Amino acid sequence: MDFANNTLVIIDADEVRRHQLKGLLETLGFARIHKTHPDDWRQQLGEDSGIDAMLLGPCASPDEQRRLFGSLHESRPDLPIILYGEKERLVAVDVAAVKDAFVRVIELPLQQAALAAALKQALDHGSQHARNARNPELFRSLVGKSEGVREVRQLIHRVAQTDTTVLILGESGTGKEVVARNLHY
Repeated sequence: MDFANNTLVIIDADEVRRHQLKGLLETLGFARIHKTHPDDWRQQLGEDSGIDAMLLGPCASPDEQRRLFGSLHESRPDLPIILYGEKERLVAVDVAAVKDAFVRVIELPLQQAALAAALKQALDHGSQHARNARNPELFRSLVGKSEGVREVRQLIHRVAQTDTTVLILGESGTGKEVVARNLHY
């Protein structure tokens, strides 16, 4: 796989490890690699919306890593994240609890083959997500701001990404056709 056109961000508290990881990624063929300290990630993410994947290493504390992961996931839920760390303190994030996101964990020291495989999966996931991305204008015909309408929008978004049969029930005039159009778009 050609990685030259992909952009990665490395977030790690250890400057030496950031530099070493950048070198390893360059040997894999990545040309656009940004490295930053956990305190400075917002500026890096704000400067480049074309980021394809993020590598998140150990932070000063497990709580900081959890907060950082939560903030990253909240600001860009579609962004694939690869977590890495020492076996004894691998990651402070409950990866199983993260839904609808690409998250992988790799143990230090990083092995080139494992890193390349995880990055390929992350980039494949990212490009698949981009192809399946829904037009933000899509829900314009589904009006309302109530909790119920928000739940319907979330359900449409979740179900539309699957290959399943859906039965839409409701009284006349409640928007069954609008929901169907949103599902099939």
